[in-house]
Amino acid sequence: MSRQPLVRRFVFSCTILCLASAVRPAAAASPGISPQAILRELDGPRGIAVLLGDQEAKLAVQMARQSELLIYVQLDSVEQVAAARGALDSAGLLNRRVYAEQGSGAQIHLADNLADLAVACSAGLTPAAENELLRVLRPGGKAWLDGKCVSKTQPAG
Repeated sequence: MSRQPLVRRFVFSCTILCLASAVRPAAAASPGISPQAILRELDGPRGIAVLLGDQEAKLAVQMARQSELLIYVQLDSVEQVAAARGALDSAGLLNRRVYAEQGSGAQIHLADNLADLAVACSAGLTPAAENELLRVLRPGGKAWLDGKCVSKTQPAG
């Protein structure tokens, strides 16, 4: 039994999915990110994830329930952080598996090369915020930017 038709179907399906995600408008792509799609891209269920702009921590709660990730959520305003912390506390995840802090996307309050996963939860990410997400991402880590998954390259050597 030949595996070639199966491989062709797989490659064809992946190509269609990539093209479909590339033609979606950015404004519609980011808010509808499914946690399953994000988690499928990871090498394993554990690690550190950064979610930038997860307004009510809905994605953080879903991802925490479906993985063993430690999740850091950074939001722009104090009001957003209070709402996210309330939702996380109700879910029993606040300061156990998920942490929420206030800060601009232009400066994420984490060290360089720390996170295994970085997700921009809102569309229209500024170049400064995109650079910050990539800064905190470890080499080989995955980032979801405007609905597309990219991997941070390994340094030479």
